[in-house]
Amino acid sequence: MNREPVVVTGLGLVSPLGSTVSSFWTSLVAGQSGIGPLTRFDASDLPVRFGGEAKGFDPLSVLSAKDARRLTRFIQFAVWAAVHAWRDAGLEDVDCDRDRAGVFIGSGMGALDMLEEEHRNLLDKGPGRVSPFLIPGVIVNMAAGVPATSASGDPISVRSRPARPVHMPLAKRPGRSSGAMPTSSSPGVPKPR
Repeated sequence: MNREPVVVTGLGLVSPLGSTVSSFWTSLVAGQSGIGPLTRFDASDLPVRFGGEAKGFDPLSVLSAKDARRLTRFIQFAVWAAVHAWRDAGLEDVDCDRDRAGVFIGSGMGALDMLEEEHRNLLDKGPGRVSPFLIPGVIVNMAAGVPATSASGDPISVRSRPARPVHMPLAKRPGRSSGAMPTSSSPGVPKPR
């Protein structure tokens, strides 16, 4: 097997400690906690009302308003991190061979808020009111796919255990899957019981 060297040239992240490498590192070294009261939704009825929410994240600084509306938050995080990694590497004005570039993002799952909202729409309003962006909004490959198709070569995503060592050809395309649920089917599907 021919293994060519891989070089990590830039970093990007979205974190409760900050969403730039410098703010994250400064907070980490200072021993600060990113945990605080939940603010993105009303947690008053929950037994736990604190957690780690992204700080310093503005999707409109890397996405158009239209794209920000269409992309789920976890995909916005991926685009933010990819754009910042690209800038951190100093590649903004570099013409690279896009066939030898790729995006590698590890994510277990995303967009549970959208899945929950669209499930509610399905039950309350019927299948015709389910967003056409549901499936593209929740599939984990989109975290690598959106930044890859807009900034570099092909996406590579790891669906589970992203910390394990993985050897993949740089331009491997993610697989496709088919959903067999009323939310991913045509409006002619009967309502769930």
